[in-house]
Amino acid sequence: MALQNGRKLLVLIGDAEICKWASKYYVETLELIKQRMVKEKELSGKLLVEATSENIDFLKTLDFLEIRHLEGLRGNFGLYDERLYTVVIMQDRDNGKLLQSFFSNSKSLVEKQLSIYNDLWNMAKPLTTRIKELEFQNNDGYTKSFLGIENIQNEINFLVEHAKQELTIFSNYEILKRIFDSNMLINLNAKLQDNIVSKILVDNYDHHIQNQIEVLNNNDRTSLIQLEYSDRLGEFNEMIICFDGKYILQIRQDNNGSFVGTFTNNSNKVLVQQILFEKYWNEVKSLEVTNG
Repeated sequence: MALQNGRKLLVLIGDAEICKWASKYYVETLELIKQRMVKEKELSGKLLVEATSENIDFLKTLDFLEIRHLEGLRGNFGLYDERLYTVVIMQDRDNGKLLQSFFSNSKSLVEKQLSIYNDLWNMAKPLTTRIKELEFQNNDGYTKSFLGIENIQNEINFLVEHAKQELTIFSNYEILKRIFDSNMLINLNAKLQDNIVSKILVDNYDHHIQNQIEVLNNNDRTSLIQLEYSDRLGEFNEMIICFDGKYILQIRQDNNGSFVGTFTNNSNKVLVQQILFEKYWNEVKSLEVTNG
């Protein structure tokens, strides 16, 4: 592909198969693009792609491009300097044969495709985020620790934003108050997808948290955040957050009073915590029915 003079280079490589082809047959051209971008500082590049475990190592080498991931991309097109549009159609991807390349400098077409590109780009997530997701998915037993409230809150925000089905929190109420302060609860509510089941089980009643949850639930959420209390948790000095039944984040205080968070996707540990949460949650709900 020939580069055009201009302010910006936009590239879209859609599906994983096209990316696989590029990693085999387009390496030299990509190197030329890199060299030109080094020389021409006004030239920048964006790449929108479906990043998978098969192509992630290749994508990491393209550090001269700003890369984002979007699930389910198909096809490909390129926009150069917001003036030239191109599509590559493959005949035999395994042998790198091109069936057809289509170019157009039609202003109307370029503007329409640029609008589509921008919509897709805004929907996509940064490659660094996708790399983190793939690490979790591909490594059963992956463990990582975080020190300090701010780092723990950042990790919670990341995991909540990518939760798809269910979020459960099993916590000592003092730790819950420290980690989920007012701003954090508002942020949690904003990041939760509307159809996610959210349950919080605490070992003691706290009217402040109760009031905050009630306020959040009044903001037209389809799926309400459920909050329950149990005095049957015994000596419970931690917080355990489970995301989609796949990952858990365990938060404790060390001997110096500092908060330490430990993330894992170990399937056995996740399953144990899920079962324990359901045990206590079902007991609380059963008592509500009995007392009612």
